[in-house]
This record gives sequence, C-alpha cells and structure tokens, in this order.
Amino acid sequence: MPKKIKKNITAISRKKGKVRLSQAGLSTDGNNDKKRPVFSFHQMQEKHYCLDACNDKEKISLIRTLDKLSQSTCQELKNVHRHKLGAEKINYSAIKGCPVPDFIIEQNITLLAFRFCSKKPMVGYREGQIYHILWLDRDYSLYQH
Repeated sequence: MPKKIKKNITAISRKKGKVRLSQAGLSTDGNNDKKRPVFSFHQMQEKHYCLDACNDKEKISLIRTLDKLSQSTCQELKNVHRHKLGAEKINYSAIKGCPVPDFIIEQNITLLAFRFCSKKPMVGYREGQIYHILWLDRDYSLYQH
C-alpha cells in the first residue's frame, strides 16, 4: 500500500512506481462546475502542437495561465470572455492541422480552447473536473481562427 507523504498530497507507490492523486483535488460527487479545474497533459497529441515544441517564454506563460485558471471554478471560467481567461468552443471538424483522436469523433466531444501566451490557444476537452490538453496551437495553424 502506498505511503502518504503528507495529508492530501500526492503519494507514490514504491512497489509499482505509480502516482495517485489525493482525495482533496478530485471528487466524483457534486457539481463539477462548482469545483476548480485540474489540468492534464496525458492525452497531448502531435509533436508540432506539444509542450516540447514550445519555447521558454511559451512554457512560462502556459504555467502562469494554468495557475490563473486553476484559481477559478469551472462555472466562473464559463462566464469569462474567450480571449481573457474564458474558453472558446470548437467543433472537432474545425481541426485541420493534425488528425483528431478517434474517441473525440466517436463521442462527438466538444473541444475547448483557453488562451496562453499572447492569446495562443491550448485546445482540449473537459471531462468532469479535468481539462485534458490535446494541443498547444503556438502558430495558429490547428484550426481556422
């Protein structure tokens, strides 16, 4: 069984090398709109639109943006203008810069674009409280703007 390092902090299982989230950050009960978003890079796609393709300025801006976004609830972010801290809805069929993952098409998932570094879109989808970042559109070539 994994050892807890501190209460409500990520714990690491030494046997399997797995990291599990504390119960403080994620919850399955209640309205996810009233919770602060959690951001994931697990589903990130395509080398041209990934974190490795970003320069240092873009990486710093991304971290600052994620920090700002994580201070608001999902509902508060829905009510903010898309070019500030709010999100723009994008249909998966608008993505032209690279292939769209099959599960996005099959489940007809609406994509969301938050802005970082001079209004560059970070595009992904929301699943409950988690915002999965798929692409970082550094050169505005992922979809028609």
